[in-house]
Amino acid sequence: MNDAKFRENDLFRGDRDNSRTNACVGDNGGRYDLYDYALGYFDAALILLRAAQQSGAIVDTLVYPACYSYRHSLELFMKWLVNEMGRLLADEELKAAKVHDLTKNWNRAAEGFQKLPKHIAKPAEIELIALAIRCVDEIDPNGETFRFSDDRKERQHLKEWSLINLTVLLGYAEGTIEIMKDWQYRLDSYRENR
Repeated sequence: MNDAKFRENDLFRGDRDNSRTNACVGDNGGRYDLYDYALGYFDAALILLRAAQQSGAIVDTLVYPACYSYRHSLELFMKWLVNEMGRLLADEELKAAKVHDLTKNWNRAAEGFQKLPKHIAKPAEIELIALAIRCVDEIDPNGETFRFSDDRKERQHLKEWSLINLTVLLGYAEGTIEIMKDWQYRLDSYRENR
């Protein structure tokens, strides 16, 4: 499996005996964009949140990668969404901010929605995504809360929070993920039909 064109090492390599689990990355299968990465993190969040529903799952530690995956998927999707809107509208000013701030890019997406046909994003969808962004931003404004136990000044993350119910989060995650897939589909259709 060692093709001189692609790098590998003992840990990150293909395996002929387990080819079903060989993931195509880089230029092997295409150049994946922010939407593809967002889908991967969405799927990871759903897998983890659904696993938390099973007996034996240690939700007190599973909460961190599940919440981080969900937050990161939102961040990647917001960046993709804003950039996609900018391309569709030929608006060079409409570009995602290269920051971890969900609200900043959500506000840019909201500007883009104002310039697009109303069927692209329904009011109830916008409300749910806005709620998710607001809630995630409140608990993890910079993408560090679920990655590290302490902030850069050695202050404990989540000290003021006591519980996160992964069943509640799963319900919201499933809803936001469906909306985001719908938006991607509608934006593609808009591009093809205008």
